[in-house]
Amino acid sequence: MGNIKVGIIGVGNCFAGLWQGIEFYKRNPDKKIVGIMHEKMGDYSIFDLEFTSAFDVGENKVGKPLHEAMYAYPNMVNWIPKEEFQKSSTIVTEGPALDGVGIYVENRVKPVKGRPMATLRKEILKVIETSGTEVLVNYLPVGSQKATEFWAEIALETGCAFVNNMPVFIASTEAWEKRFQKAGVPILGDDTKGMIGATIVHRTLARLCDYRGALIDRTYQINVGGNSVTGDQKILLEIGGKITQTPIGEFIDSMMMAHGEHRADGKEIVDLAQAGKMVRCFTIDDDFKTVMAEVYGLVRHLLDEELYEVKTSEGRKITVTKDHNVFKLNWDGKLEPVPVHELREEETYIAAPCSLHTGNAADNRTANLAPYLKELFARGVDSAGNIIIHNHPEIKIPVEFPLTDELLRVVGLWLADGSFDREGSANLEIACGNDEECVMCIERFVQPYHINYKIRGQAQVSVQLMSKTMAKIFKLCLGLGGNSYTKRVPGWVFGLSARQIALVLQGYLSGDGTVTGRQIRWTTASPGLAEDMRTLFLMVGINSGVLLEDYTSKNTTGSYKTALLYITHGIISSKDDFEAFADRVGFIQTDKTERALNVLAKLKRTGMHIIPKFELLRQWGIKSKSWDKLPTMRAHAVMRQLDKVTDDADRKKIFDICNGDTRFLKIKSIKKIPAKPQYVYDLSVPGSERFVCSDILVHNTDFLSMK
Repeated sequence: MGNIKVGIIGVGNCFAGLWQGIEFYKRNPDKKIVGIMHEKMGDYSIFDLEFTSAFDVGENKVGKPLHEAMYAYPNMVNWIPKEEFQKSSTIVTEGPALDGVGIYVENRVKPVKGRPMATLRKEILKVIETSGTEVLVNYLPVGSQKATEFWAEIALETGCAFVNNMPVFIASTEAWEKRFQKAGVPILGDDTKGMIGATIVHRTLARLCDYRGALIDRTYQINVGGNSVTGDQKILLEIGGKITQTPIGEFIDSMMMAHGEHRADGKEIVDLAQAGKMVRCFTIDDDFKTVMAEVYGLVRHLLDEELYEVKTSEGRKITVTKDHNVFKLNWDGKLEPVPVHELREEETYIAAPCSLHTGNAADNRTANLAPYLKELFARGVDSAGNIIIHNHPEIKIPVEFPLTDELLRVVGLWLADGSFDREGSANLEIACGNDEECVMCIERFVQPYHINYKIRGQAQVSVQLMSKTMAKIFKLCLGLGGNSYTKRVPGWVFGLSARQIALVLQGYLSGDGTVTGRQIRWTTASPGLAEDMRTLFLMVGINSGVLLEDYTSKNTTGSYKTALLYITHGIISSKDDFEAFADRVGFIQTDKTERALNVLAKLKRTGMHIIPKFELLRQWGIKSKSWDKLPTMRAHAVMRQLDKVTDDADRKKIFDICNGDTRFLKIKSIKKIPAKPQYVYDLSVPGSERFVCSDILVHNTDFLSMK
């Protein structure tokens, strides 16, 4: 049995540490080997590695013997003095630079003047063949997408096994995986962790300070990675004490204009303390509860690379950069960041909130119309505080417009079935004229303002409010707009109390929702509106799913033709969430409420959500019949056996995982999105290193704030 002949791609510090470490322990066999997870695998040990080829782009490394190139600048590993190290006959061969020299090393690495790609490729293939290289190990810098793909092609062509030690998706990409399988070529990857890296050093120092009684006001770790989300991802933020939902890019862009700083690596940041801004976001703590946490910093940077849309079985989705992390439950029963390239469709379960309580119990009482008087064509405000409407003295609308319960229900009805400006009218219409209880709700809303309404149209479906001023209030002040395909919930709704949010949901479900089978279901042509409704339900402690129905077979038939490719459904189906809906939301219509209660009476089992298996379950003998076959258990099956646990801390841990504010959702799909130049964004959340975005828990990785 001979040595394993290894080719090195990138003669940098990582390789220098590997080779010098091997040589050190070869010279000191009595010492315990540290820094290697497995000293031996099968019949092979680390001492059976022979470095027969090496490739680099540095002018001071190419053409040099490997033992000399290993010490060349900017390498800093010098565990064994250069003059004492064994000589090597391997000469470093030039490789293509492509994107392998990034902004973080361009001032330290001077690439050799490149030769034509065809010439380099031919020479590389010859070196691999003549040296007998069997395994190619990739140590290129982070961000070397094209260069890594080049070397993966070389591995396939030469039949060399490929070990990808960096976070470019090769081994974890289905297309590459199939190519290596078809070629019968082994591949390992992607990425590797250093034993002692920046993150563990940072955490240890922070804990040391705490242990010695030092108080840490703030700490951050600068990371040159690009872990971020796209600007269109929605996030709930508390800004200046008010909750709103906003695209993360829209908020950070606005803050950058006023307070942005440029960093040397090309990123832009906002230090919120220096800016004098108090911003909080949702996160999930170590007890699996959703809490509000202070945001210390905002980050954005330009990117031109592929992105990934991660979608769960419940329809939650988020678009992130290739090196971004979401969270899973690890074997120790803790939330652990996991990069996108380690996720597996139909296998991995990721953490997401099932509740987003803000703790805001106080109702919002009014909306101020004063800034809109000009657009409302009002002549001013009378002594009673009502706006003076031209030609309609009978209409009495307070300038401090009351956010009554009936208004909030009508807002929900409008989101379901409302519109403006039909047939040239500037009035507000809601298509609920055939529903007496909804019409009565509208009547109770308009009556205090002395506004009339009428039911119009051949089918007597449309309820029209006879006030252009009220229509303008809905448009301008309340922010209602869009059509069936583009409607969204206005940001102010997310800042209401939980009781008020439930009223908006009641109005919406009374328009677009129904009870079908054993589900509460609502349907919309606006995917964004469906996602907004899911978030609102989370804010009242109700978990719902969103799914798409293919509509291509239905868009040319029937009495109503549509060009829709799909329709979006929201669904509530579990007994726990049915109970919460009946208790907190309900319908305006009596018959729908009765049908929901009838279904609820038939649902027998709570706690049907999934819990990934973890060590404490095995330790205390909490198992299911399918323990050996499935990686998960149902929460109710775990809770039924909780009496087996006699340790209070372990019992609490298991209880929190099963009954906290966290659900673990199966990954349904991971879709690659073509590269294009755009900004991507991130937050710094000290103490937790994670935040909720698009209703999924994600990792902040630009400033890793610790306590």
